[in-house]
Amino acid sequence: MTNTPKLSLALLDAAQAQKHVTVNEALSTLDTLVQASVIDHQTATPPSDPAPGDAFLLPSGPADAWAGKGGALAIYREGGWLFQTPGAGWTVWVLSVGAFYHFDGSQWAPLAEAVQNANRPSLGINATADTYNRLSVSSHAVLFNAESNDIRIALNKSGENQTASFLFQNSWSGRAEIGLIGDDRFVFKTSEDGATFREGLRIDQASAHVGIGASPGAERLHVGGAIVSDGLYSGEVDVSPDTAAWLQPPKTAGLMFFYDNSSGDPQIEDGALIAYNTGPTPSIVRLIDNGGSVATTTQWLSGVTGAAGAITVSARTGEIKIENRRATSRRFHYGFLG
Repeated sequence: MTNTPKLSLALLDAAQAQKHVTVNEALSTLDTLVQASVIDHQTATPPSDPAPGDAFLLPSGPADAWAGKGGALAIYREGGWLFQTPGAGWTVWVLSVGAFYHFDGSQWAPLAEAVQNANRPSLGINATADTYNRLSVSSHAVLFNAESNDIRIALNKSGENQTASFLFQNSWSGRAEIGLIGDDRFVFKTSEDGATFREGLRIDQASAHVGIGASPGAERLHVGGAIVSDGLYSGEVDVSPDTAAWLQPPKTAGLMFFYDNSSGDPQIEDGALIAYNTGPTPSIVRLIDNGGSVATTTQWLSGVTGAAGAITVSARTGEIKIENRRATSRRFHYGFLG
């Protein structure tokens, strides 16, 4: 008589007598193993009054009629105990703990642990994962709760020139991105079409200096362009030698201040407080400077209009210009008041 390879069910031989015995034996075994359940997985000695069909998953070192059968399934049938040796992948429901147990080829363990410890290539939760999005979740909300005092989510990139970021999308088109994008400085970017992203803010990883519309510099805050708040409009501008920078004041008339910050420290000798009018009849009055080092005019400044070596400010209809006749480039911080 031969047996099946997986469940070791007896096969009928040709011209076998009492075939019903072999068939009934196989059906009883199937009745035990298909949708298998056992009473307990820690009972080490047989119960005194078992009922037909009672089954146990035997722990290591069982005694009495179960001696030497650790790890097997013990089934009470026809007045005695029959044993089934499990194969790798078998799963049974343990009634005493209300959980599935899984046999990995050497030992039994809760199936939940086997699933938890498995190294899966991908996982989809109410969504379909793929080879790129190996973890995919479709949900109204996602909760990460600290098991003790703290919780931290880590995004690790493979190199300095790589990216570790959060991308915020609308209909699968990017609208904002924050993170380490292409280098190790922390960046905030936005996009109106998902293709072209514009950088709004960058924080240097070494100094923690901030750049808004510009790379972080020696200053704690470096702003590339104007800053507007209630009553104050400020910014900075770089002016090369023998050139003039154009500024558009927020109001037709008011006060303007500026100073040279090329070295990282304010240079008062190249600064002034000015009253201006850029209306149809332009005017400009220097209120405060350091010994007359800043010239003012209503002429158009070409870059070489003022005296050599001077800083000149002009007011004309709709515009203000700062001209640099010094030998080196200047970075001016400026602000409009009123």
